[in-house]
This record gives sequence, C-alpha cells and structure tokens, in this order.
Amino acid sequence: MLFRVSLLLVLAALTSACATAPTQPIALQTEFWDTPNQKVGVVISEIPAPDVFLPGAGCLLCVAVAEGNHATLSKNVDTFDTSELQSLPEEIKHKLESKGLEVVVLSEKFSGKALKKIKSSDPQSPKFDYSSFANDSDITHLLVVEIQGLGIHRNYSSYVPVGDPQGWFSALSYMVDLRTNTYAWYKPVQIFKASDIVWDEPPAFPGLTNAYYQALAEGKSTLTNDF
Repeated sequence: MLFRVSLLLVLAALTSACATAPTQPIALQTEFWDTPNQKVGVVISEIPAPDVFLPGAGCLLCVAVAEGNHATLSKNVDTFDTSELQSLPEEIKHKLESKGLEVVVLSEKFSGKALKKIKSSDPQSPKFDYSSFANDSDITHLLVVEIQGLGIHRNYSSYVPVGDPQGWFSALSYMVDLRTNTYAWYKPVQIFKASDIVWDEPPAFPGLTNAYYQALAEGKSTLTNDF
C-alpha cells in the first residue's frame, strides 16, 4: 500500500475540486422524470484501493510518525474488498429504467483529466465541458460516480491523533445535462463509521474492519437512494 504520504496530494485534489464545485447539493427536479426523449449514460471512475487517511498530520515528520503508529492497521486495510462497488453502475441503471428512462452504462472508466476546462459565471455550473459524451450512444445526460477515497480515516493535529479511527467512504456523484452543460443533480457523499467495539485489536482489527464495510454499504446506498 502507498500509505498516505500521497494523502497530501489527495487533500489538495479534493480542495481544488471543492473550489469549482456547487456550494450545495442539487436535487433532481420532479419534471426530469416526465421529460421525453432523454437517455442517460452512467459512468464510474476507477475505484481506488482502500487506504489509511490521516488528515492533519501536516509536516513530513508528522506524517512519518502517524504512518508508523498505524503500520499494522495499514496491512489489514490492504485486505479490504471493494468488489461490491463494481455493480454500482448497473444498479443505478436498473433504478433509472424502473422510472421509464433509457439508460446505458458506459464501458470506459471516467476521468476528468481529459475534459476541457471552461469559464462560467454561474457558480452552480460545471467548470468542465462534458459535451463530448453526447457522442456516446446519443445520450442526453451523463451520470458520473466518482469514488474519491475509502478505507480508514483518522484526524490528526500535527503528531497527535484527534479521536479514534473510523471506517470511511467518500464519493461525488452528479448528472450533467449534455445539451446545456449544466448540473441536473449533484450529490457529495461522506460516510464515517465508528467501530462498535474497542477498535485497537491487531492484527485483524475486527471493529474497524466492520466499520469500513458498513461505511461502504451506506455510501453505496446513499448514491442510489435519490432514484
């Protein structure tokens, strides 16, 4: 596992994303379901490997100390499974189809790196151009699921842990109307689950392991329950 020296890069990426994101979730309007001739493409990002995230351990020495304190936990997190997320696009597809929509799951993994950045005076509008996806099966809307991080999360203040570690799931899901390049729906998801028993039980950490899978299941449900 790349145990989170790269955490600093993840936090920077999330901060950058937040700077260009809507200031609050955008609900899917009821008229969306009744509008004819709509076709939704569903795409998911690559699913990252579970990891141990230690935000707040800001300096390099702080990071090294925090990593050392969680080395055994890190090895256990290496065994965490993410396979139940693979079915997420198909589950969303079935839910949308049950409401009468035409839906296609796109085979490629989503990456925003290839998208062209655009200027918009509307803070609630995307800052990237998604229109190229309209060429895929004549879709009118693109529903994106970005899994941003999952595993175990523990806050730090320099060298000192702040609270116990928790199971963690972080994702962002949104739907872009490709005809106008505007958000039809926008939903950030952050799930934290505490261990229901004493967490510090190496090497298997059963409480934290269970908390991770609870966070994963709740995060997955939260991403689909608007449909």
